Amino acid sequence: MGNWILYKDGDNINVGNELARQIIEKLAKEVSKSFYSPDTPIIKRGERTTKLFEALTLMGGGEKEYKVYSHSLSKEFMDKYKNEKGDSKFVNREWLYDLLWYREDNDGGYFPLDFPLIVESEWENRRREDKKRRSV
Repeated sequence: MGNWILYKDGDNINVGNELARQIIEKLAKEVSKSFYSPDTPIIKRGERTTKLFEALTLMGGGEKEYKVYSHSLSKEFMDKYKNEKGDSKFVNREWLYDLLWYREDNDGGYFPLDFPLIVESEWENRRREDKKRRSV
């Protein structure tokens, strides 16, 4: 996992952005503990991505009231979070990036106004497609 630093409760988070601090604290409390659980650690990258994206999706689309595009959300998650019409509350696909929080102007049509969080997630420095391109 390279140069990762494990956040521990009470650590001083040295960031100049309040939203970044809130995200770090949220992920530390809800996600990293399950990654490193002594009983059932999450080791597979796909499962880790799902856990991360579900936590960020709930934070952005719930607490922060942003619209969210996210991929790798589980069927159980999508079934659990429905809107008043009974449809999934969140969009489970990429839109330019792996995960986006955004606000839009609903008065003048569809106009994105603000993107407070954009995530492109890779667990390694290379993607699978990079190997295919080199071998061609």
